[in-house]
Amino acid sequence: MHFRLKKMVFKRFYSQQRQPVSPHALIYRVWAKPVGKALFLSLSTYYSLYYLREFLDDSNITNSTRSN
Repeated sequence: MHFRLKKMVFKRFYSQQRQPVSPHALIYRVWAKPVGKALFLSLSTYYSLYYLREFLDDSNITNSTRSN
């Protein structure tokens, strides 16, 4: 971002008065990123292992039918 534009954006952002954050919104701000990251990693691990197993089972079946 251009320096002048960045300076104007930050000046405008910090010149506004801050309203107190509700505890409900604060929970989501604090926990959204770690929970989202854990959810993403667990789902990606699950599906990658699932499709890896499908691929290996399929190749195992095709190899066994070729040998018979």
